[in-house]
Amino acid sequence: ALVSQKFAQGGAETFDPQDFKTVFAQRWPSFAGHVCVMAAGICVRASANLLRDKTSDPAVVVCDEEGRHAVPILSGHLGGANRLAEAVAARLGGRAVITTATDVQRRPAFDQIAADQGWQVCNKDVIKVISDLVLRGRPLAVALPRTVFDRTCARQANLLWCADPHRPPEGSEGLVVLDAPDGFTTPLPVLRLASRPLAVGLGCNRGVGVAALGAALENVLAAAGLSLSAVRVLASVEAKRDEAGLVALARQRGFDLRFFAAEALAAVNVPNPSAAPLAAVGTPSVAEAAALLAGGGRLLLPKTVVDREITVAVALCADEEGRA
Repeated sequence: ALVSQKFAQGGAETFDPQDFKTVFAQRWPSFAGHVCVMAAGICVRASANLLRDKTSDPAVVVCDEEGRHAVPILSGHLGGANRLAEAVAARLGGRAVITTATDVQRRPAFDQIAADQGWQVCNKDVIKVISDLVLRGRPLAVALPRTVFDRTCARQANLLWCADPHRPPEGSEGLVVLDAPDGFTTPLPVLRLASRPLAVGLGCNRGVGVAALGAALENVLAAAGLSLSAVRVLASVEAKRDEAGLVALARQRGFDLRFFAAEALAAVNVPNPSAAPLAAVGTPSVAEAAALLAGGGRLLLPKTVVDREITVAVALCADEEGRA
């Protein structure tokens, strides 16, 4: 965090308000989100020349000095600024001022759904077309995992789930599709989403078999609407290196298999640390910490415990430039 010199206390890192634009530009590419406590206009002017693409620009939230309002002004959906504003408001006891049309009208936003699921938007220029259909209540075919559809779209009568994007419901005026098959074409405007590589952190009791591990992984991913085919790496704690079920699962599914020292896992900040793995293998987190270390991206799915003997967590794999 950076604090203006006029508000500095203790050992806080400070900046000269006259240099804010320069300091902001220097930090711009290094963070997925920026919370600026200042007038919105200052932040807008500082951001203007830094903008590149709505699918990659970081989230920007402006907050007043009394903490009464947190306003997402950039990358509300894909960058997560709306969620960030809500988190800031909750922490300060203020109010998040959300202005994106789909949120205001309590309609699903497919770029937000994509961000939540860790999916890539392949043709961002179609987002406006699809959002317009959603806002006008026009029939829209949605070829997403049923669990995701039921959680995000089922209450909207104009959103029509379809199992096969080649056969959208009659009357559909647009289509949202995940991982469209090769050669897929349609006369409808299509928002194409794509799964991104995933890293799975897996913890288990000694001696759990490969069948149980495989079933747990499949069920957890299916419930979250994540694709098994997107998994690239399986990771756990070093103490599990000789766990036959883990080794067999990675071999059967073609996953890379990585193990991390307990000390490395213990150093990772996770949402759900536990005393049980700390006592057993020396780290308060196996699944979540291993997923984060192996993937390098953000945690998509916090740990899920299956039958009290298997723990699964999922993180995005960062791309070549370290972005997740």
